[in-house]
Amino acid sequence: AFPSGHAAVIFCILPLFTRIYPKFKYYFYSLASLVLYNRLYLGVHYFTDLIFGAIIGYSFGYFFLKNLKIAPP
Repeated sequence: AFPSGHAAVIFCILPLFTRIYPKFKYYFYSLASLVLYNRLYLGVHYFTDLIFGAIIGYSFGYFFLKNLKIAPP
């Protein structure tokens, strides 16, 4: 379905995790990319579904991170 729910969820938590654990930022981005690749490889989504899901998810995560003023521990 358009957009990909898996991509939206994994990219929604990405801003929060990178804010809390900045040392592991590249691992989180790699994991998110692997989820996108997996959905594309299995043929359950088109590339545009994944891209728009990622954009929507990251936008929501960034919005909530900025508006809720979540500080790193």
